[in-house]
Amino acid sequence: MTTNHYPSEFFTNKDVEDNWIYEWPVIAGVASREEVDHATLKELQYLNALADKKQAYVSGPFGLGGEE
Repeated sequence: MTTNHYPSEFFTNKDVEDNWIYEWPVIAGVASREEVDHATLKELQYLNALADKKQAYVSGPFGLGGEE
């Protein structure tokens, strides 16, 4: 995917923000694109919360991004 069709970085960032609820669970690895595409709003909210929890765990004090 390229960003050449966007007139400016503002529009690129806006598109990313507008679609983040669909992208975040896939990026975090808690759901596949197909699962997100077929999820209800409630399921999508759950997947986003799960992605947030995973990110907090991974970057927490004992996670991959923290210091021991």
